[in-house]
Order: sequence, then C-alpha cells, then structure tokens
Amino acid sequence: MSRYLAILFMLALFSLISAHPASQINAEFVYADSSLKVEYFHAVHDPASHYISDVIINLNGKEIINHKLSLQESDEGGKLAYRIPDAKPGDIIEIKTSCNKLGTKKLKITLPLRSIEDVTPTVTD
Repeated sequence: MSRYLAILFMLALFSLISAHPASQINAEFVYADSSLKVEYFHAVHDPASHYISDVIINLNGKEIINHKLSLQESDEGGKLAYRIPDAKPGDIIEIKTSCNKLGTKKLKITLPLRSIEDVTPTVTD
C-alpha cells in the first residue's frame, strides 16, 4: 500500500513541477484604434495540453474582459488583441493570465498621455 502512495505522491509532485504561470506579459495600448495588444511568454512542450487558459482584463478595477482559451498559439506563448473603447489616459489596465495546470501572472499598466503621433493636428488658415 505504501508503494502505491509513494507512486501517487511522485506523480502529483511531477505534475506540480511541470505546471507554471506565464513567465512574462508585455502589453501596449494603441490610442489610434483603442486596442490593447498583449503578448505572453509561457514555454511548454505541448500547447494543446498545457496552456494559458484564462485572460482577464480589468479597467480601473472593474472586470471588462474574461477570455477563455482552449490552447496556446505556440510552445513559446501567444499574442492577443482587445478593443477597449472606454480607455483613456491615466486609466489603469490590469491583465491576469492563468495557466490551465497551475499559476497566474499579472501585469498592471497606467495608460500614458497620448503621444504627439496620436494627436491629429488642426490646421487653421
């Protein structure tokens, strides 16, 4: 009986060792089309069985997007894009990714003031 418990323990331990959250999240908000571009890094052997399964986006503390994924784009991670028309300079966006095995990773960004390139100049005669 103790032999079976030892095997069961080893399998559980191996499962925990192979499970991990995304190692990094990068995000960029583009004012021109109100889009949030998200890139996550989550190295796995099989992106169909071990993947980022949930991406939750909060705007100023309120959940606005809850995206369920069923696989990962590649064995390195993936890229996603979301439209957030209500976002404005100074807003706080939090991105939370969850692994289908175990672990979460969060990134919080504060939207900067619009850059010169984002502002359309007004021409007067």
